[in-house]
Amino acid sequence: MPPNEKKAKNEDELRSITVGIGEDFGCDNSVRTSKYTLLNFLPIAFSEQFRRVGNIFFLCMGFLMLIGAYTNLFETAVSPFTTLGPLAIVLLISFVQEGVTDLRRHRADRLTNMYKCVVMYDAFAAQGLEKAETLLNGEDVVVENDSGIDTNSPRTTISYNICKRADIMVGNFVLVRNREMVPADMVLLASSVDGGSAYIETSSIDGETNLKLRTCPNYASAGSEYKVPKSETLEMATKRLTRLSVLGVPEGLPA
Repeated sequence: MPPNEKKAKNEDELRSITVGIGEDFGCDNSVRTSKYTLLNFLPIAFSEQFRRVGNIFFLCMGFLMLIGAYTNLFETAVSPFTTLGPLAIVLLISFVQEGVTDLRRHRADRLTNMYKCVVMYDAFAAQGLEKAETLLNGEDVVVENDSGIDTNSPRTTISYNICKRADIMVGNFVLVRNREMVPADMVLLASSVDGGSAYIETSSIDGETNLKLRTCPNYASAGSEYKVPKSETLEMATKRLTRLSVLGVPEGLPA
């Protein structure tokens, strides 16, 4: 197989997603904005500081003064510590500033990754997870399989459970409520607004504060175009998405 065709085949395999059940594609959903860790702080911090021409100049001058002061190659009338001392103080202050700033980034990342999101699970697979008691009074949704596909599961019980943002996986159904942060790259599949639309703000990405309209996609199914209902409740949307995913039809084939 030619390299280009092999690469295209691998890309197609990576894009195959089982909707309804989270899959691990080798990375999680955690956010990292910090630059350093305990192990790489000094190497990276030193390399960052000595990218500056001024620091390199004073380091070289101090090194030459050290050679003149402690060898017989040449004499120097100035102590090397008059140059290396101030340089060391400047570097120490820079290191402290970088460390404090990056520590704040670590704390912000931790808060972001620990943010509690609501994910739709099969109730049997979600045993032991914290339930979202504020949704549907904490009750599960029983979905009857009326899609016309032969399956060993005539009904599916769906529950909404709490999940940390970092633990969201590709293929999960995530519930985002009004004015909540969008926790991952998502496709809008249902909305409480008529027509299946929603307004989002992307100021944290591109700085624009104006609201952008996003609409649920209509897609072809069984030779006819599937239309998103004009309006639906959370329970209705749960049943619709369950029947269209592997949650409702575990033995179904991908479209």
